[in-house]
Amino acid sequence: MYVADKNDQFEAGPRGPAGIYDIALYTTISFTDTLISSKNQSAKIKATINSYLDQGLTDKQVIYNKVVDELGVPRPTVRRVARDLRNELLEKIRILQSTMTKEAVADHAAATGGSSGGATSDGKA
Repeated sequence: MYVADKNDQFEAGPRGPAGIYDIALYTTISFTDTLISSKNQSAKIKATINSYLDQGLTDKQVIYNKVVDELGVPRPTVRRVARDLRNELLEKIRILQSTMTKEAVADHAAATGGSSGGATSDGKA
């Protein structure tokens, strides 16, 4: 099966004028290919953002510009992936904080002989 390239010249055919069916087919194939590679694209964008953060960049607009220039992806895509990355990191922080809070309460209870003074893990009496 021949897959149309965006640079192909379409001619009139039995399906209609100027290969409208062929153009629609190419657009559908391109859209499907984009959907398939979106996870890989997101992973590349996340890795690039993390790389710039590790290099010490702190201005998100500068980071967005560098990612757009380096990877050639649209800015809204970079913002969406950055939002996803931020939410993933915040969830990991919440998990670590809840684990640390439980450990701190257990350590405090062990140090005081099992009495935590009526406080719960969230610090309320």
